[in-house]
Amino acid sequence: DTINTVITRSHLAQRFCEMAQGELQVCERLVHEQHLQHQGFSAVIANMDDTLPAVKTSTEQFLHMFQEFLDNKPHYVQLSETVQDVAATLSTIPLLPSLVDQVSQDTKTSMTSCQDLEGRRDNMSVLDWLQLRSSNDSFHQLSQICSRGLQQFTEEMASNIQSLLTNLLTCFGEETMRSIRGLPERFSGLEKLLKEARIVVQEQGDLAQALHQNSTRASNLGDNSILPDLCASHRRQLIVMQNNHKRIRDVHRRIVVAKTELIQTIYMRLKWAYGVEGQMSLLSERTHMISTSLKTLKDQLNILQQTHNIPHLYLTAVAEVVRRRTFSHAFLMWANDLACQLCAVHSEEVARRQNFQTQFDGHMLSNLFPGLGDVPPPFATQAPKSFDTKLPKLSVDDIEMLKQKVSDFTLSVSMPDLNAITQFFVSKSITNPMKPKEVERLVEEVTAMEQPLESQATGSGYLASVLPIMDRGFESETDTEEFEKVGQSPTDMALDTEKRADSPQGQKVSQLNRAKEEMQKSIVTIRNDLSSLKEWLQSEHNHIHNFLQQLTDAYRNEVDLKDRLIYQLRQELVGREEEMEELRKRLALSLEAEVRERELREQVEAGRDVAVREVTEQLLLDHRHEMEAVRSRFRLMATATSMERSPSELSLERMDHQRASLESEEVMAQVRAELAQERDRAVAEERQRWQSKLDHEIHQLKIRADAEKQEFYLLLFEMGVAILMYCSTLGVVPSVTNLTPGYQ
Repeated sequence: DTINTVITRSHLAQRFCEMAQGELQVCERLVHEQHLQHQGFSAVIANMDDTLPAVKTSTEQFLHMFQEFLDNKPHYVQLSETVQDVAATLSTIPLLPSLVDQVSQDTKTSMTSCQDLEGRRDNMSVLDWLQLRSSNDSFHQLSQICSRGLQQFTEEMASNIQSLLTNLLTCFGEETMRSIRGLPERFSGLEKLLKEARIVVQEQGDLAQALHQNSTRASNLGDNSILPDLCASHRRQLIVMQNNHKRIRDVHRRIVVAKTELIQTIYMRLKWAYGVEGQMSLLSERTHMISTSLKTLKDQLNILQQTHNIPHLYLTAVAEVVRRRTFSHAFLMWANDLACQLCAVHSEEVARRQNFQTQFDGHMLSNLFPGLGDVPPPFATQAPKSFDTKLPKLSVDDIEMLKQKVSDFTLSVSMPDLNAITQFFVSKSITNPMKPKEVERLVEEVTAMEQPLESQATGSGYLASVLPIMDRGFESETDTEEFEKVGQSPTDMALDTEKRADSPQGQKVSQLNRAKEEMQKSIVTIRNDLSSLKEWLQSEHNHIHNFLQQLTDAYRNEVDLKDRLIYQLRQELVGREEEMEELRKRLALSLEAEVRERELREQVEAGRDVAVREVTEQLLLDHRHEMEAVRSRFRLMATATSMERSPSELSLERMDHQRASLESEEVMAQVRAELAQERDRAVAEERQRWQSKLDHEIHQLKIRADAEKQEFYLLLFEMGVAILMYCSTLGVVPSVTNLTPGYQ
């Protein structure tokens, strides 16, 4: 028991403390990793909780739409089967000449169709027009397409989708897979183990500090008498530290076992979650594919439904056009008549008041008659704009022709009462009856003025709308004069008679000249506006055509891009699955490596203890043998010399022997000290060699385990990213609110 032993044991205690702290850090890291694994699994479940309701809602909406389609399927089948009867009916309905002109002006009709249209102008039916408009599709082809589409969609398809949805909900509703039972209790137990390990590490630190203080104090004192007791105390403390280290190792082992079990549990549940996500993907793809096909079929059935409605709508539209043209013609005549009469009355009244005001203004009597400067407000003095000008030029004769050629025309279409419309506006007219002579005179004058105007404004619709107004204006002027004669005094009537007798024909001619000039200006303006309007319409048509072409190209490019993106995502998903399988194998290998690391560490520690014990025993045995050999040689020499010497020599020899024994004891003590130093040095070298080897092995195993753990966490992260990307392709926004910042 020397001071070197005390120092060595102090270093050994410090090493025990450092190893305990390292084990505690590893245990804390393992527990933290288990928390992160649980948070990752919780994020996967939360994402599924957010995704599944959207998939369920979209699937239920699809099933509702599909059931409505199945309910209407007999009607669609009937439409498909009776399309030939509709075609036969359309072939008997003629296309009216006015409508043929309208078709030839349509920009959607090709040049070949226009030539065929001109060739069959007289005997063209509605069926011929449909065939010219859509030359690529016939009624028979449309019927076959719809029939094949109706045969594809059956009740079995809806039941398959419903069964997929039911299986998905049942599989997702397994609470045993959605949650991990007993996990809070397990985490609580792990925290208790960490708390126990922290207490043991604190105790190890206290013991190491005590041994270090004792070593320092013994080195400073230099008293060898306290070394035996001190070494015995240190030996007991080291035994306690060894037991504490075993406890920490046991805590480490239990935490590793808990992590292995948690990894296996989470792996099973992630495999289940992957299956549920696959079912959701399959269900979404099937519903999307069927919805797209069903939408296309509905568009074709809509065309078929429109085809069945063509006879009734065609006849109804003809009757409606005739009714509207009759109404607009009668309404414009009545409105123009009313506007002319009221304009003449208003103008005459304003002129009379202004004439009187010029005489009465500034007179001393103006104060006795206040309010003479007021004028009547204009009311209905302007004719309304023309409307229904773009309607086809259909008349009652066209309806009569359809009645003759289509026997059930009157049965399927209600005919409007055109006479009632005309009589209504005639009854609302406020024109006073005129004398026949005055009417004939005004008609002759207007006719004489119309001839030169019509020669200059041939082809303009504006003249036809203005001349009736002028005609009505002249009549209303006479009517206004007669109306005002009722409330006039005899003196006023005499004055008016003298004024009208001055030059009535000159006033009418001047008015007609002014109207003629205004109409010529209006005709020039209208022609300029028409030319500019045609240019603008042509430019707009070209712009719209180019814009539609750009939209079509952009749509096709976008569809191609989406298809390529879907293909790439599927390829990436396959690659991710392969990487997941490879990482699973790596994870299993990492677990095996951890087990091997633990076993190797235990074997190394056991081998180190055995080697230290063997070296110590061998050194002690060698030292004991050397001491026995020295003692035996010394005894032999002493016996031999005692037999040959005299008593005096023996006494002298005894004195020399005492001196030699003292010297030999000093030599033995020195040899013993050297042997102890050599033993300590050998033990230290052996311990350092084995410790460096152990540290190297532990460091390599830690690096390998950390790399495999990082790969496992990267696998979990990539799985989450792949699931999020796949959900985004389905149009669902997943939730990642449950992720911790470290896991994100």
